[in-house]
Amino acid sequence: MRLIRFAGCGLAVAMMTCFVGCGMQGGRQPVSGSVSHNGQPLNGATVTFFAMEGPPGPIAGALIKDGRFNIPAEHGLEPGTYKVSISMAVPGGIQTPEEKAAGASPKGKEGLPEKYNTATTLTAEVKASGSNHFDFKLE
Repeated sequence: MRLIRFAGCGLAVAMMTCFVGCGMQGGRQPVSGSVSHNGQPLNGATVTFFAMEGPPGPIAGALIKDGRFNIPAEHGLEPGTYKVSISMAVPGGIQTPEEKAAGASPKGKEGLPEKYNTATTLTAEVKASGSNHFDFKLE
């Protein structure tokens, strides 16, 4: 009789472990993609994902090299919808006379339209299963 009770408890624990493990599949997901501007792959830009709900701030990001980015699962995103910011610094910022006199490095300026970074209209929906590959074609 004790053996049956012990086996029943073991089965219950095994089932609970399975259900808890199944619920964990919605964890961080790898995210990858491509980014082009006017038909050309971007190089040296950054892509940043921001949560649309919850505390503000960046959740994950990556450098864009040869038009591609990759965020591995350990740094990836939980399933959900995100605002996406793509930014690329280019030379041409204006220095003050004080900055020039101090020998400061030249400033950069944003090389992409605001609708892709500070006032982004881009979004991405990360899913718990399947490919989370996003292609952003900027004009």
